[in-house]
Amino acid sequence: MSAADRIRDAMLRRLAQGPVMFLDLVEAFPDEEYREILRAWSAVRETAALDRTEEGHYLLRRAG
Repeated sequence: MSAADRIRDAMLRRLAQGPVMFLDLVEAFPDEEYREILRAWSAVRETAALDRTEEGHYLLRRAG
């Protein structure tokens, strides 16, 4: 599994917990290259339905 895959999975787990700011997702991986974080975020956006709150937090779209 690549670094981007590991980061993507961790981001999805965090998003499943509730709304989160993008910066918080980035700061959760201080030892990872920013490029890998962006690759992971791109994969999240391609595979998960996301919504945003009025404050700018990302969250997984609920079915229904």
